[in-house]
Amino acid sequence: MSRIERHFSGLDGCRAGWIAADWPGPGGTVAYRLLPRFGLDDLEAARGIAIDIPIGLPDSGRRACDLAARAALPAGARSRVFLDLRRPLLAFWAAGDYPAANAWAKADGRGLSKQAWFILPKIAEVDAALRPADQGRMHEAHPEVAFHRLSGGRLLASKKSPAGRSARLNLLTAAGLRLPRGWDRQFARRQVQPDDLLDAAVCALTAYRVAQGEAAPLALDDVAGERGRDTRGLAMQIWA
Repeated sequence: MSRIERHFSGLDGCRAGWIAADWPGPGGTVAYRLLPRFGLDDLEAARGIAIDIPIGLPDSGRRACDLAARAALPAGARSRVFLDLRRPLLAFWAAGDYPAANAWAKADGRGLSKQAWFILPKIAEVDAALRPADQGRMHEAHPEVAFHRLSGGRLLASKKSPAGRSARLNLLTAAGLRLPRGWDRQFARRQVQPDDLLDAAVCALTAYRVAQGEAAPLALDDVAGERGRDTRGLAMQIWA
């Protein structure tokens, strides 16, 4: 598949690595690529990038942007945003020691779920590749928040369900983003799930909205949008 030049890219983690959705803009059709590893070299042609993975981690406590993302969702969907991912946990993951990671996390105030533990490899991969200067073009996004806004605040069924996938596909189409024919059969399910493809696509839409000045870092009325940086200098912000 040829690359779309000067596109917007959305990335989502999948079983086989990363799925990239390259989109030229409104009215255009997404082109999907499967990337075994995260690397900025594979994203050189993108005008803007949005990725569904935490960028920037606190040494302790919670990120304000994660709390804002939860608050932006209806009560039935708030658990779709992970909390309590902290930088010291990456070292425990490198050592393959979940019990020690959980014990440290509990001592810091909140334990570590197995679900959160299993996304640490993806976080570590992106963290190792990114520098603060890269965040002028690459932004953290959250598909559930993006879809929620496209739905006008309506609670969507789980993205794992046929009804949830259909609703998200309709929202993307209404926003001017088309998926290729047979999009959900393009990759083996053992490599990429249909919801991974939808999430990557809405991240591409978010990247476009950031470039157009239509998106901004999430904020709460009583919590300023997270403008802070972690110890590596990475800004902790979720764009929507």
